[in-house]
Amino acid sequence: MSTRRPSPEPGPWTRAADAAFSQAGIGRDAVDVFEVYDNFTYEVIRYFEAYGYCKAGEGVHLLTEQEITIGGKYPICTDGGLMSHSHTGISQLIQKVVRAVEQLRGGAGVNQVPNARMALANWPKGLLLMTSE
Repeated sequence: MSTRRPSPEPGPWTRAADAAFSQAGIGRDAVDVFEVYDNFTYEVIRYFEAYGYCKAGEGVHLLTEQEITIGGKYPICTDGGLMSHSHTGISQLIQKVVRAVEQLRGGAGVNQVPNARMALANWPKGLLLMTSE
């Protein structure tokens, strides 16, 4: 059993997210669609915690099945993510950006998030906020 506790200091993902949202001049609630690196389920939870959508340890309660669907508050991996098309190396990281752009252009077909205007795409070492404007 681990006795390690989360650090009270923000980690690099948190600092990166804080900087990105600050530079973009938007709040976290402005994001309509999340194309996040989902090689493991817990990675998605860790990103939402690190990016400030909830406190450490609360992500599992935030990202319920109802909340992560196309019509939910946090639509993630709208193409089904890596579970749908495999882990193909760098190409699947690029695919996150492509899917976010499709959402913002209204071209995601049956996977379209209604009125998507702001998207977040990420990969293990990066975070990108994009707008349709």
